[in-house]
Amino acid sequence: MRSLTTVSTYRTQAILGLLFVLINGLLFAFAHDSRPYPGGPLLSPTYHAAADGQRYWGVAVSLAETGSFTIPQLWDSRPEEPLQRSGPLPAIAFSIPIKFFGFDNAPIWIVTFQCLLVFVMGLLSRQIADIFDTNSTLLQALILFNPNLISLAHLAQSDILFSFIFFSILYLITKKILLYTRPRYFWFAIVGGLIGLLTLTRDIGLVVAISLPIILILVCTMDRHPNTPPVKIIIRGCLLGSVAFLMVVTPWVIRNHTVFQSWVLTTGNTGQLQYILETLHKQQYPDYPAKIVPQLTQLNIHRLLDEQNRSYCLLDSTNNPDCDTAIRNAHIGAILSYPPKLIFLSTIKASIKTMLGGGTKRVANYLGLIPPENQRGTQLSPTPTGLLSAVSFSLIREQYGSLLLFALAMGFVIATRLSGGLGLYVSIKSQSFLSIHYLYLLLTVVLFVAYFVVATSRFRAPVEPILMLYATIGLVSIARKLGIMESTH
Repeated sequence: MRSLTTVSTYRTQAILGLLFVLINGLLFAFAHDSRPYPGGPLLSPTYHAAADGQRYWGVAVSLAETGSFTIPQLWDSRPEEPLQRSGPLPAIAFSIPIKFFGFDNAPIWIVTFQCLLVFVMGLLSRQIADIFDTNSTLLQALILFNPNLISLAHLAQSDILFSFIFFSILYLITKKILLYTRPRYFWFAIVGGLIGLLTLTRDIGLVVAISLPIILILVCTMDRHPNTPPVKIIIRGCLLGSVAFLMVVTPWVIRNHTVFQSWVLTTGNTGQLQYILETLHKQQYPDYPAKIVPQLTQLNIHRLLDEQNRSYCLLDSTNNPDCDTAIRNAHIGAILSYPPKLIFLSTIKASIKTMLGGGTKRVANYLGLIPPENQRGTQLSPTPTGLLSAVSFSLIREQYGSLLLFALAMGFVIATRLSGGLGLYVSIKSQSFLSIHYLYLLLTVVLFVAYFVVATSRFRAPVEPILMLYATIGLVSIARKLGIMESTH
């Protein structure tokens, strides 16, 4: 019987693997090269369609060619500058294929590497599914064929690497810590090191580093299950994990101090703060012309700096740490000047958009379904306006590729959110493994709150395995009620 089960598992993995390779292979084969500017060189969409690509593959180019963590000028007017707002890990990962296979040939290796990370996430998820007595193959399939993860795997940005490390942390905490009364401290050290790598992938990892020990203490306090580790063990383990975390991130902190004279993990975040300011301004004054919003928010920053007698910092181009701090504090002060209710509602609205976004614009751009002149105006979003835009665009071009992508992605999102809500209800009602549920839910909330009022479906990537777990539990519950499914495998 055991040999039959093993053969069935191998057959399942072979089928899932072949389908996964086929879908991603077709996507890569039909990818549409484009020009970054009129008359410029043809560029792979793995590069061109990547969000903040210059901070990832752009730095990887510099690293491969000169061994430095700098953002090259490439084709825009910005001067070459040291990497500030990101960690070095994505650039290191992408620089390897660029170094050995060349810039033009590297995309296939970058996509293959990221698809492999998604496949490993799917394999690890099977063991998570077994804990909750749900269907491991279904959970694996929902991760492997998740439109959000598939599209991100084809772009040279940090989301898939971040999601893989984040899920590895969840996996180890779930399997090696929360299921044991006395977990080995070795696993805390491994988790601490992984959180260090997470922070070196994207600066949002620092939020996980700060919040995770607090969350672990909370969940072990709230769950009185006999197998839940005592709080004192969690505290000791978190201290050991903190040491491992510091060992991983300290070299990068030293580099930042050498380059920017500041003992920090990341610097230069005012661009994101400016975007947050503009978003809040649009929420508070929806009738204002969009084109003047950046000017109005900058005037607010000028006023705050004038009050501190730091207006000269706006003209300082020498990376003065005092001016960097003053400008950042001015942005934070401007954000906090908005009504708390507006900030709260804007954060909730952004979280809902992030949860329900289909992410189809990325794939449409990747496949060349949206011409460059229409990319800004065409938003395939889960709103009547976005749907109308998608429909009208498809009809005008007499092609229905964009609309089909929109329907598939939104159908997947709606189905998994509805079944996920049921799965969450069933899980909490069963009162089993509550500490794990608390961990997943609190970490999800922390990540969404950390992104504040900024909404995009790619921010959802790290928690996709959690969302798919609850969707699986919900779908399996429905199948069992209908008598379609009796066992978990």
